[in-house]
Amino acid sequence: MNPVALFALLVASTVAVALWIQGRRYVRRYAELHHRAPPAMWMFQKTDDPELERPRQTALILLPFFLVALAVYLLRP
Repeated sequence: MNPVALFALLVASTVAVALWIQGRRYVRRYAELHHRAPPAMWMFQKTDDPELERPRQTALILLPFFLVALAVYLLRP
């Protein structure tokens, strides 16, 4: 396997786990505050609570890395 594709797979896998963790943190805190599930576009909607904002911003920063790594892996020659 191409080393670049292997590295892209490693990055995509690692970032996917990080996104999952940040999503779990967000959902738990959102459920505590609002007693319902967060909206589907939670990553793109600002909140006033700093405990909700931290995982949201982290996930939003990680998302482009995941998408680029996934594209590199899937579109490898």
